Amino acid sequence: MRARQAECSAIHRNYGLRASESLKEFAGLSFQYAGRNFAYGDRLASVPALVGTVKARHAGFHDCVDTEEMFTRLIRRFQKPKRLPPRD
Repeated sequence: MRARQAECSAIHRNYGLRASESLKEFAGLSFQYAGRNFAYGDRLASVPALVGTVKARHAGFHDCVDTEEMFTRLIRRFQKPKRLPPRD
């Protein structure tokens, strides 16, 4: 994502965001975590890092959150204090 820093800075200035302009500071280790879980760049990855939840549910962990709903809620939460730009 280092190659995207200039774009991130332009968005930051355009919307007057209050979050750090540094993509590295804002995202922390999120990109490395996502890259590892989705096996980014690893054409030989045969075992998925993300697995089903059936065994956990059988063990009593029944609560779940729809991924799309979760991301929508979290993005809106960051938009309110101007940490992310609004949806155009």
